[in-house]
Amino acid sequence: MLAEYVRYLTKMNLSSDISTMFSIDPFRSCAQTERHEFLQICNPVSKTINKGQVLLERIDQQNGLYVLVEGSFTSEILSPSGRQVQVRRVPAPSLVAVTMLFLQEGGEQAYAELAPAVAIRADSDSRYLFIPKAEIRQALHAIPCLLDSYLSFLSARFHDLSGRYAFLTLGSIRRKLALFLLESADGQGRNGSGINTWPEIRLGMTVQELAARFAVERPSLSAVFAEFEKNGFIERTGRGRLRILDLVSLEDIVST
Repeated sequence: MLAEYVRYLTKMNLSSDISTMFSIDPFRSCAQTERHEFLQICNPVSKTINKGQVLLERIDQQNGLYVLVEGSFTSEILSPSGRQVQVRRVPAPSLVAVTMLFLQEGGEQAYAELAPAVAIRADSDSRYLFIPKAEIRQALHAIPCLLDSYLSFLSARFHDLSGRYAFLTLGSIRRKLALFLLESADGQGRNGSGINTWPEIRLGMTVQELAARFAVERPSLSAVFAEFEKNGFIERTGRGRLRILDLVSLEDIVST
């Protein structure tokens, strides 16, 4: 028992990184005793990576869990046009490439037929914890609350990623922007209220970041914003904020 406690304290010498890991989902729900049990099973290793280096060529070929504790990563895919597109920027702290961790052997081909290859690249000099797949699997079997939290986390992540990829397959910039505005209104309280205007929404990102998400050039997206404003669909109300004046017209753009 003493040897196990000494082992636990040794791991806690990584106190800053370990504390960061337990501050995010799916680990934050673990009680102190469960965190102790997790660290008895798992042996996180701290690693660093330089800006621009590739962490994973394909997320469906990983052999462990990556917990970003400092810096930032980006996930990149090849869009239908063949262009390398940044789908998501992942700032610390966060789990990285978690969705495909337990893909069954032989499942890579099926996955490749359903979704694009996703690569993970360091967006800045970064530090992360690496935990082997076998240890994570053992911990999930041994700690029920961690398993529940992990599954909930995966569901939320899949929903987010499927929405992001949908933007790349919608076609025109007008449809991408219209859908983004409608989803933003729903996420901020509209929820199919039946009205044709929405007081104000927060974009949550710059036009440049939104253009990267849509896999388009910033001037092209700015032109569509200007078109929507000229046609009376939207009205800018401040930096990163706008009012939707004609929800029905935006819905028509998405449905055509």
